[in-house]
Amino acid sequence: MGNAIASAIKLVLAILLLPFVIASANNLRIHLIDYPGADHTFFYWGAFAFLMTFLFLYQFWGVFDFGHKIVLSLFKLFSPFDRLIAYSLPFYLILVMVLFYVLGSFFGITNINHYLMFFAGFSLAMHTLLVAQDLREQERNLVKPAYLLSLHIVFLANVSLTVLLFDLNYQTFTFPEFFSNVLDEARQFFLMVFGKNVFW
Repeated sequence: MGNAIASAIKLVLAILLLPFVIASANNLRIHLIDYPGADHTFFYWGAFAFLMTFLFLYQFWGVFDFGHKIVLSLFKLFSPFDRLIAYSLPFYLILVMVLFYVLGSFFGITNINHYLMFFAGFSLAMHTLLVAQDLREQERNLVKPAYLLSLHIVFLANVSLTVLLFDLNYQTFTFPEFFSNVLDEARQFFLMVFGKNVFW
């Protein structure tokens, strides 16, 4: 009985988070255009390249596991939340964006930014897809409420981190604007579904 109640609560929370997930994905696509240059195009191409490679050539599980285990080992002290934290911190995306920052800020190397953006998109897509598969395999229920809730939390964390890393590299702070846009879009969804008397 207790497990059924817990599963029901997780499912409801996952459903409530879904508009925020959709709004985050949509606003990330729009938000990246606001950064200077055409680097966002390479970011999208990187994500597309991973998807094609994953579907037809190689699935990168060994690469993903290597980075995931490094992050997991760094947060062992935070058990039992260490796995969720490790899923929420895309190792290779962080690595690429730190390299982007170091090369640009300390060495003045900016002529390879488009390559770094390609690999940033590639690594975020890799992390998102493989985390989703990993989480799904951990739950054998048909509906998978824990999987859905965990995936939504991880995705929101990944998107938020991506925006913050872009802000760092382009030396701006647009995250509050991004966050506000996500809230507004999710609010519009709730208003459309539940009417004006919804939550806020």
